This record gives sequence, C-alpha cells and structure tokens, in this order.
Amino acid sequence: MRSLKMMEGCKGTQVYSVNNPTTTNGGGAGGGVGEKFLQHLQDHLRVNPNWSKSHRRYESLPGNYNVISSDLAEALANYGLPQLDLMEPQIEPCLKFVHFVEILADAYRKMENCPQFERSGLYLEQCAIFRGLPDLKLFRRCLTLARQHAVDVHSKVMLSAWLRYDRREDELIGVTAMDCCGRIMECSKSSLVSGYNPESANDPCSCPLILGESGNPNFEEESMECSTSFSLNDDEDEYDMYFCIGDDEVKCNRYNMASLSRPFKAMLYGSFMESQRERIYFTQNEISAKGMRAAEMFSRTNSVDSFDPNVVLELLLLANRFCCEEMKSTCDAHLASLVDDMDSAMLLIEYGLEETAYLLVAACLQVFLRELPYSMHNPNVIRLFCSSEAHERLALVGHASFLLYSFLSKVGSG
Repeated sequence: MRSLKMMEGCKGTQVYSVNNPTTTNGGGAGGGVGEKFLQHLQDHLRVNPNWSKSHRRYESLPGNYNVISSDLAEALANYGLPQLDLMEPQIEPCLKFVHFVEILADAYRKMENCPQFERSGLYLEQCAIFRGLPDLKLFRRCLTLARQHAVDVHSKVMLSAWLRYDRREDELIGVTAMDCCGRIMECSKSSLVSGYNPESANDPCSCPLILGESGNPNFEEESMECSTSFSLNDDEDEYDMYFCIGDDEVKCNRYNMASLSRPFKAMLYGSFMESQRERIYFTQNEISAKGMRAAEMFSRTNSVDSFDPNVVLELLLLANRFCCEEMKSTCDAHLASLVDDMDSAMLLIEYGLEETAYLLVAACLQVFLRELPYSMHNPNVIRLFCSSEAHERLALVGHASFLLYSFLSKVGSG
C-alpha cells in the first residue's frame, strides 16, 4: 500500500504517472513529469541537426504535449532511454523472496524456539511468505493458526475478520457480517474475549443467545428492572451523604463511593473540604442526576446491565474523569456488547475513541472489517482508516497495528 488513501491509492499500479491525461497546463505542479520530460526532449531535438521522423511527429503535437504511449516509447528508444515499464515499475501487492527456501527454513526455526504467546506473530510472518505463492491454501492455513494462537482482543478481531474476508462468496450467502458461523475462531462475540486458549479455537461457540422452539432469539429475563431508581436493600441508614446536581440530591454511601477510585477516596476521606460535608455540590462535573444515581448503584452492585446506553456512556465519562478503572472496564464491555451493525458502530466509535474504551473500539472496528469491502464506501470509515489524525487516535486506544493496515492493504489490492 503506497498511501493510506485506500479508494484512490490502491487503484493504480504505478509509482507516478509520466503522462497523466487529466493534467492541464494550469493545474498541479506545472503539468507533471511527462510534460516536463517531453518539453526538454523537444528542446534537444530543435538544436540537434539530425532531424528524425520522431522529431517531425512531435512538431505537430499540441501545446499540452499529450502523446500516446507508443510515440513516447519510440522517442525513448531512439535516444537510448529506458522504457516506460522500467521508469514506472509496477508495485507488487506482496513480498516475493529471492531465497525462498532459506527464508522459510528460518521462519520454521524461529517457530520451534519461540514462547507460546508469540506464535501468532510468527504465523503472520509465514503468511507474508506464502502470500506471494499462486496457491493460497498455505496462506490461509497460517492465517488460521495465527488466529488460533492469538492472545489479545485486537489480534483476534483482525484475524477473525480477515478469515471471513477470505471466504468464498457462496459461503456467505444469506448471512450478515456479524452472524456467528458456529466456531469460536470466527465468532464475533468470542473475538472480544482476551486470553490464550488455542485448543478451543475450533470448538463450537457459546454465544449468549438462547434460541426458542420457533427459532427466534429469546433472552433471559433480567433480574433487575431497567431503572436507575431501583435499589437493593434500600435502607435509609446506609446513606450518609448527598451529591447535589442542580436541584436534585443523590443520596450515597460515603464508603461505597470512596471505593470506586483513589480520587473519590481522597475527596471523601482526605484533606479536602468535601470530606467534612454531608452535601457535596457536583453540578460542574458534566454528569446528570440520573448518571450519578447509576454510579451510586454501581458502587453497590458492580453492574450496569440494568442501565440505558446513554446512562452507561455517562458512567464511562465519569469513570475516565475520576479514574474508576473497574467502572470503566464494566461500561466498556457492556457498550461493546451493544455493537452489532454499521449504524451502532458508527454511533459509538467516536465515544470509544474519545474515552479510550478499548473493547468498544474493537467491537466497532470488527463491524467495519467484517463488512469489507462494502464498508469502505462509507466516507466516515475511509476517514477512520486513512487519515493521520485517526491513526493517532487508534494508536492511543491500542488498535493501530501492522496487522490492521496489512489487512487493509490486502483489501485495497484486491
């Protein structure tokens, strides 16, 4: 991949265009390399006493010097200059090794001596070796082994999407991008679970979806109401403080709230004025009274399953601001479980990048990658993958890797 402009950068096969037919005299850098070359060639022919047939042909050219390739090739040959295919070499879509056997032997030697957790990267190295071969069975086999030995969520998401992309089109008829294929290796839900377990990669997946007798999905009933006003063991004696947000007062237990993070503990039990107050004014912290009630409930239950997505997003912001790591990871996992199509992915990806939510961004990327190549027609997806600013944001969350852009280059090269 010559550039990150996926839609344009992967269409051509040349480093530059010697004679770009779309170039005009008034645009770009003075007409391009081809026009400048022909202008110098004409100047040389004018002062050369040996008028050739090729010179007379160039005399009749219009001012923009646009010529057909055969004429240019003949002119180049007359003066001993290289042909167009040498001046503009084609870029190979994959590596082609001169000493193939030695490279492959070295890769297998590394595999024998490497730790288990590093095998996925070495299998990817073998993928790069086999990608240049006409038969793609070895490439797909190494890709499968790389997914089987993947440890982190990012690698699992990338490799599962790549395996799905390399399937035959007839194997994907009647299924959506996020449909489960029945195996853990390509299951979208299993890819979001971190851990190393190569033996279970080919096992049937256990998606948390229960099918009824009619074949329609039935979800287990929630043990809680979907309301932030619900409380467990609602004993007034347990509450010893209030967070005041606007005209609302949210009653809380000081010890439970302090257990959420060290900043909360310092505020409620340290040397700050809030440690001596029964009522703490919290209006300027960009959280609603509903969100604060959810935070209080989380301090007792460690669960966000009963909250609306908008409330969970508020909790995620609060968790980032006050370094509540457990709350952040719980909100991150819950929001990631809600991403199941392009609409939800496009809606939540910005929240994930802004709040550095690792699993949420992984779930959104998974949708985009499993929808390839069609998702690349969306300008927002193009901007996410192709701009330098987006690359920095992905890197900040931990999702900008060689594996990601290697996969995108495969898609761009067809």
